[in-house]
Amino acid sequence: MPDLAALAEAAGQFANPAVRNVATVGGNLCSTNFAAADLVPALICLEAEVELVDGTRRDRIAIERFLETRSVLPPGRIVARVLMPRSVGRSTHVRLPLRKAGDYPVAIASLHVEPDDRGNVGAIRVAVGSAEATATRWPGLEGCLAGRPLEADHAF
Repeated sequence: MPDLAALAEAAGQFANPAVRNVATVGGNLCSTNFAAADLVPALICLEAEVELVDGTRRDRIAIERFLETRSVLPPGRIVARVLMPRSVGRSTHVRLPLRKAGDYPVAIASLHVEPDDRGNVGAIRVAVGSAEATATRWPGLEGCLAGRPLEADHAF
């Protein structure tokens, strides 16, 4: 599943094995004071939706909207599911810690790209975490990469 590789890579790399064995996706998403949550940039670049439930309601919202409103959600709302559309694209996720095992990264980047009919970068989404208070897309970088050959040597 190359389109969801960013999520698999993020889930397999965050924190340390002891934390990975008990952590939850909901906890990773709902931590408002933790900029280094690996899953968040991956979910942003994959255009995930979050399903919130309480006793009577079930709402689905885009991940970026959830991140904007998570600190003011009414009590009792919980993250029930995270949904991702499938695509013909490819994705990846990288983290830059200062040390190795279990260190928080100083930067996290996730990328999803779909080639155009000539094999160049078509649709692209880049999300960066840990560098700011909340992970976010970087549309300026997306614009620089769009239309270029889908090869690392042509990225800049």
